[in-house]
Amino acid sequence: MTIALQPATDSDRRELDRLAALDSAEPLRGTILLGRVDGVLRAALSCNDGRVVADPFSRTGHVVRLLRAWTS
Repeated sequence: MTIALQPATDSDRRELDRLAALDSAEPLRGTILLGRVDGVLRAALSCNDGRVVADPFSRTGHVVRLLRAWTS
């Protein structure tokens, strides 16, 4: 398993909106950090307000912890 953390770009917007919809959450805005597992977006964190959206159908706790650690 490969976990990659990276800043979001404009080209990630569609994927981020889909992730937020899966999580029944409002889409993230501002500066966003992505957490991908084996190339698939599983979680994202807003650097502006600390809000997270994550795939509710996957185990994402470890990805969210990494995202939070990277921004602290």
